[in-house]
Amino acid sequence: MKKNTKDLLKMGIVIPALVLSLAACGASGTTSAPASEAGEAATAETVVTTEEAAVTETAEPVTYENEGMKMTIPGEFADKVIVTIPESKEDGVLFTVSEKASVDAAVAMGESAEDGYGWLFAIGKLGEEEVNRMLCNDMSGQIVFAQNADGEYYIYYHPTDVRYNRETPEQMEADQEDWSAACAWADSMRDAFIAENEGLTAKSFDNSTPAIYIARAALEEGANFEISTTEFGPMAPNGVDGVPYFEKLVQNAKYEYVDMEEGPDGEYVVLSFPDDNVRFDFFKADGSKNLIRQVTTTDGEEYSYYFQATLADESVQAADVMQEWYNALVEANK
Repeated sequence: MKKNTKDLLKMGIVIPALVLSLAACGASGTTSAPASEAGEAATAETVVTTEEAAVTETAEPVTYENEGMKMTIPGEFADKVIVTIPESKEDGVLFTVSEKASVDAAVAMGESAEDGYGWLFAIGKLGEEEVNRMLCNDMSGQIVFAQNADGEYYIYYHPTDVRYNRETPEQMEADQEDWSAACAWADSMRDAFIAENEGLTAKSFDNSTPAIYIARAALEEGANFEISTTEFGPMAPNGVDGVPYFEKLVQNAKYEYVDMEEGPDGEYVVLSFPDDNVRFDFFKADGSKNLIRQVTTTDGEEYSYYFQATLADESVQAADVMQEWYNALVEANK
């Protein structure tokens, strides 16, 4: 089965590309030029494109550019990372960044420089349709973090396991702080990327289980779900556009697991998926309108999990949004 770039990133395999090392790692497939030949390559204004590369021996910031988007590596990490700019635009990956010492250690131990050791993050760009598909499933290792004026989204890819590598346990222990610092910096790159590139708006989507199912109800064509209350009973989607409700419930929102045994008394709006034997109860009691109960039925047994929602607009509450959605379905089913 053919694997796409996102699959390879998750597996820790760096796609074939023009590898640009800020520390002259000398890896196969690398194009480099000595600092003396690179002109202003070691200045903060340096821009490295897919057509040229620069090697810097000083701790100066270096800026990379791909498809008009810039990514600057600060001086403290400039000689500690390898930046990869893919030659192909498959899956929209623009930049991949790895810790050089981990890659070097892997090579010294007989491993390939492209096996994913030291991988810190990648940044890519995708269209709305593909991002919508992603939001309907588990997005471990993938974070939507920005959108441009054309409606395209920027994705931050990151490992879901530890890629730290050294040749000996002693080196592992000695360099642990360096690795932790690199990871902390990598995590800050989403905000830095937005600040550096004009026309980007910060945008995020929760990817908890409730958010995934809300996305499926709103974004998946032909999704089999119902919304119900005790007032009129279950209602099928019947062509109602769920996107406005999805945006209120999931965009720039956060759902956190809550350890509790029982929900509050009173009524709730139910979002159910009969094919998956799962439903979500949005409590309507005052003070609990952002509390959601997930009920999963397995072999005839019900298991409950609770989530607390924090929506982008704090004046809006999840149960009220679900009630609005339900009311729209009631009208559509008359």
